[in-house]
Amino acid sequence: MKDRDYCTRHKQNLPCPFCNTVGGEGDLPLFAQSAEGARDEAIDRVVKNAGESFTAQVWAVIRAMPIGTKFIGEELRLRCLALGVEKPHHHNAWGGVMAQLPKSPLVEKTGVRRKMQTKKSHARETAEYIRVDPSRQQPPT
Repeated sequence: MKDRDYCTRHKQNLPCPFCNTVGGEGDLPLFAQSAEGARDEAIDRVVKNAGESFTAQVWAVIRAMPIGTKFIGEELRLRCLALGVEKPHHHNAWGGVMAQLPKSPLVEKTGVRRKMQTKKSHARETAEYIRVDPSRQQPPT
């Protein structure tokens, strides 16, 4: 480990891999928060910044889908835009809403992964979802 007096990143209050801290007063541990916790916090922040109107409009589109409709996030985004949902302040807001899908009683993952189709998506694979009836009986676990 380098001595702090010689660690320029530490002196600049930047994350320091040598000291495993964020420099400055208090020396905050660099990895104090789990990766999942940091991800969830960032997702919550971007969805909140997109505004309740944006999120409500996307969920309205999902609720209007017929039960049994299969889709990927990209298809949901394109459907929303075609139905007049305004683009959010930042494109990551779409991902924030998509990250909420598995937690919803309206949608389930199918276990299938499909390639995205738009040019900017570069044919990345993503989870497929299905619109489900939230009032259906859940099987006992």
